[in-house]
Amino acid sequence: MKNILLTGVNGNIGRNLYKYLSKKSFNISFLSRKKMNHKRIIFCDYENNEIPKDCCLNIDVVVHLAAYSSDVGKFNLKDKKKYLNFNHHKTIELGKISILQKTKKFIFISSSKAINHGQIKNEDEIKDYGSLKRYTEIKLIELFDKTDVELNILRFPLVYGPSINNNLNLLRTAIKFNIFPKILEINNKKQLIHIDDVVQSIYLAIRSNNFQETVLYITDQNIYSINKIQKIFRELEGNKVPAIPLPLIIFKLIARVNSHFDLYFKKIFEDDYHSDDISIFSRDYKPKTLKNIDETNI
Repeated sequence: MKNILLTGVNGNIGRNLYKYLSKKSFNISFLSRKKMNHKRIIFCDYENNEIPKDCCLNIDVVVHLAAYSSDVGKFNLKDKKKYLNFNHHKTIELGKISILQKTKKFIFISSSKAINHGQIKNEDEIKDYGSLKRYTEIKLIELFDKTDVELNILRFPLVYGPSINNNLNLLRTAIKFNIFPKILEINNKKQLIHIDDVVQSIYLAIRSNNFQETVLYITDQNIYSINKIQKIFRELEGNKVPAIPLPLIIFKLIARVNSHFDLYFKKIFEDDYHSDDISIFSRDYKPKTLKNIDETNI
């Protein structure tokens, strides 16, 4: 029976992962900033304090999810300090502890945002959420190189599913109340993944002894455009398409004068497409698609 240390259990992925793993033959401990009613909880405000050195004692696998996950666009000084401390420095600190305590595996949950960046040489080159994720990946690979601890880095695109709160959910809500207009055809490309398949990916990583690749990018194996996403949501909500379609230029003009809308515009309309690696799944495994957004097997 494997002993698992899980961080970020209160987040979208963390709570679903714990729900799934609790049905399996694992002993699960938590490193958490929030007090929980669980006998294997290590309570620590580790954003502001050192991580307990014994948190990985007798742990086989560390699954590190805890992070600020909102993409705030280009970092200002305040956000950079905040994100760099918690998302990067605390990740490296936990990684070092896992090596000292001789864990067998360290699983780091990254993001598709990291794929857009190559070598980030130092903290000065960190400009946004994606470059920070990539920098952390690089430093983890350096840290675990030539150790006996296996490192798995799992990159996921935007996640969807029941009770998942993000920009995709916001878009669906706008469509539900018929306040999001039809947009003239946009040939953008986006990749997504259902929370069930995120959880299944992490579960397979926990069970596996050796992956062929350290870094894996996993999606639901579909390519979506904003128009396809709209169509699926309208079908699910039973809404008719608004009579008057709006050209993309209208949204671009609004984005120019409103920084918050500009960030939302980029997340929804810009491409987020990369070649994915589906080797983590067996050949007969079929990931869910956006049409299954309200379904879950967890």
